Amino acid sequence: MNTFYQLDVKCEALWGLGSACTDPPEFSAEQPELVVGQEHGAVELPLLVSGNPPDLTCTWSFRGKDLIPEGSPRHHQVGPGKSLAVWNVTRADAGPYRAQCSNEEGANETLLHLLVHYAPSIRSLSDPTVVAEGAAAEIVCMADAVPAPPNMFQWTWLGPEERDLDDLEAVAAGAVGRLRVPAARRDQAGRYECRVDNGVGAPARASARLVVHFPPELERGPGWEKVAAPGDRLAMAVLRCRARGVPGVELSWTKDGTALDPEEPRYSTRSWREGPWYRSDLVIANVSAAADYAMFTCTAANTLGSARLDVQLLSTSHPDPPTGLQVVGVTPTSVSLAWTPGFDGGLRQQFRIRYRWPGAPSASYVDVFPGAASAFTLTSLHPGMPYSLAVTSRNALGESPPTPELHITTHELLGEPPPEEEPTLPEEGSFALPLLGGLGAVGGGLLLSNAALVLCMLRRRRGASEGMAERKKLSAENHYSSGEAVNPGARRTLLLDSGSEGSALSFGSRRPGLYPHPETPQDTGPTPWPYPPHHYEDLLEPYEEVGVSPAPPSRWGLAPWGGPEDPWGIYDRVAETALPGPGGVSELPFELRGELV
Repeated sequence: MNTFYQLDVKCEALWGLGSACTDPPEFSAEQPELVVGQEHGAVELPLLVSGNPPDLTCTWSFRGKDLIPEGSPRHHQVGPGKSLAVWNVTRADAGPYRAQCSNEEGANETLLHLLVHYAPSIRSLSDPTVVAEGAAAEIVCMADAVPAPPNMFQWTWLGPEERDLDDLEAVAAGAVGRLRVPAARRDQAGRYECRVDNGVGAPARASARLVVHFPPELERGPGWEKVAAPGDRLAMAVLRCRARGVPGVELSWTKDGTALDPEEPRYSTRSWREGPWYRSDLVIANVSAAADYAMFTCTAANTLGSARLDVQLLSTSHPDPPTGLQVVGVTPTSVSLAWTPGFDGGLRQQFRIRYRWPGAPSASYVDVFPGAASAFTLTSLHPGMPYSLAVTSRNALGESPPTPELHITTHELLGEPPPEEEPTLPEEGSFALPLLGGLGAVGGGLLLSNAALVLCMLRRRRGASEGMAERKKLSAENHYSSGEAVNPGARRTLLLDSGSEGSALSFGSRRPGLYPHPETPQDTGPTPWPYPPHHYEDLLEPYEEVGVSPAPPSRWGLAPWGGPEDPWGIYDRVAETALPGPGGVSELPFELRGELV
């Protein structure tokens, strides 16, 4: 009960009159002192006041400035208690509001504090944060948010892979959050995100870089410290150098401790950047064994220090042995190996695995596939067996020494006893029963195929004989009819090769048979002719009728026309031989007969 009503009761009890006592405005004990509103919303500042007479006049002021609700777009008095309503609240509306109420008996006032909640924003973030390797670092994120709970700051690594920040320390005090790095490492360098979320509106985000300074570091290995090229003044060599460091790295080259001659046209350098790496290549054209086989040095430098890499240019050779041979997996029947390739000698190299077990007469070898791979799984091993393993490398110029041997034992098969006998190479002439059975099956198949092949050949030969007989029969009937306008003498001009008995050359080839002669020089004197004399005039008429001119005898290098050595006399015998025998059928075989059309 407020004071007014208490006074009213007292007045009635004291005077016993029907009229109530009067008093000035009095604020209720439930009158709030703090009111919370949200930005861009509406809020009401309640006013719980009473007085007698009850007709009260109340005014509002904010930070000493009177608020006039009449005609204001944002401030309005509502309800019988003259409460103040604020529309479209902003964070600038937060603060103390004073309410003054009065009547005929007096006046009274009270204070209300308006707290406006709004979404967070990030005012500042230390970007970049630079620290030396091994030193402590702190990324500071300052936010503006109401309210500001202690867990509203969240930090995230923005690198290519996911990473937790358990090794870092995140602290917050009010609107300030900090990410502390106790001892900065180069792998911790990168971008970090500060996220602020107070539950009002959308979270705020911003990122900052952590930069860790460290001196230059050069990439090393067999492929970087040796380069091979023929010294025949025809080949080209490329010497590579790659380094990283923060701040930026500069790369330079020297030869045998002295700077490169800028006037040497055969030497040129190319430099560029690959992500965090700085790269420089020294290109040597027309490599000379006398002038260029030397020690070249690449120097990487920044403000924190320098580093050197010696690169030897030499002739091509067999490769160096691999390094770092290790076992990466073992099963009862296999072993997985990995190694680091050595210098390839300037040529493409391939790897080979050598393994041996106790009792084996010699080592066994397996070529790695693909040949240049640096990991391989050796299979078909015996369970529970100890092995000695090594790897060699080879190229076109030779093979490297093997790596130091590794000694491993394959796993035992679960549920099966270990092998009782050591593996041995099979003796000559000894075969297992399954092998004999397989060989028998293969032999039987070969016999059947051979029998089928012989039968097929016999059938083909029989068919060829029948075809020959048919062709002979058809040839015997191949005569010129009396109605054809042909020269009967032309049929007697079948050309036979006088150097072979029982052979003939058909006239369709348009060349006469030549007298056989050896390839070596012979006596150019007269050669006896085995045939009787023949007159040229008898043979000239058939050639005139068919329009063919006989070749001059001088091209044969023989005696004049009509003599005993006349080569054209052979046509008499040829014609007589080619004439059909009794019954009109030629006595020559089919392949030796021919007719001139």
